[in-house]
Amino acid sequence: ANAEFIGEGGTAEVTTIKNAIELSDDSRVIVEGHLVKKLKNELYLFKDDSGEVEIEIEIDDEDFRNIKISSDDKVRITAEVDIDWTTTSLEAEYLELAK
Repeated sequence: ANAEFIGEGGTAEVTTIKNAIELSDDSRVIVEGHLVKKLKNELYLFKDDSGEVEIEIEIDDEDFRNIKISSDDKVRITAEVDIDWTTTSLEAEYLELAK
């Protein structure tokens, strides 16, 4: 079994949305980019640094941990790929401002 620390100081590789959506359901990914806009409660549109693809990402309110984030701020999000019948989205597990 492999284990790794996910969060501040972790060393996992950052991937693009384009690569993430090709992975299997429940795959863990780390993406960096910008929250473009809030779509509804706890659902946001996210664009990574490549700018090629946007994806919906669910971020629970408590995952913000009192961090104020605007669409100008670059964020790093650890998430799981969530594949439904017709759509692929991400579900955030950890969110932080990117360095």
